[in-house]
Amino acid sequence: QQHQQEVTYDTVLFDDGSVYTGTLKGGVPDGLGTCTWKDGNQYDGAWKAGVMSGFGTYVWTSGQRYDGEWKEGKRHGIGVKKYKDGSSFEGFWREGRKHGVGVFRPKKPPALVYPCMSQ
Repeated sequence: QQHQQEVTYDTVLFDDGSVYTGTLKGGVPDGLGTCTWKDGNQYDGAWKAGVMSGFGTYVWTSGQRYDGEWKEGKRHGIGVKKYKDGSSFEGFWREGRKHGVGVFRPKKPPALVYPCMSQ
């Protein structure tokens, strides 16, 4: 006989100071949910057996963010990382690192403004 774990939706405060709100399976994040760590960093997306897995968005308090796929708690698959300075990398990730094809987009330069020429 196979024991099925109870699936619930709740808010949990963990020992490390992080707070998770979302689907839990057997008391562990599994499904969709949001976790905010003690340092203010936040992940909103899919979880599997207590780790980020599937599609989600991670936002750092430094101003960086990553929107994309996760596997076993690391960036893995296709995703976009936006950096604090406005630049970004769009492409593939493997085990938390840029991997294979991708495009780095530098910060956009400020628009040029030309004063009106008086006659």
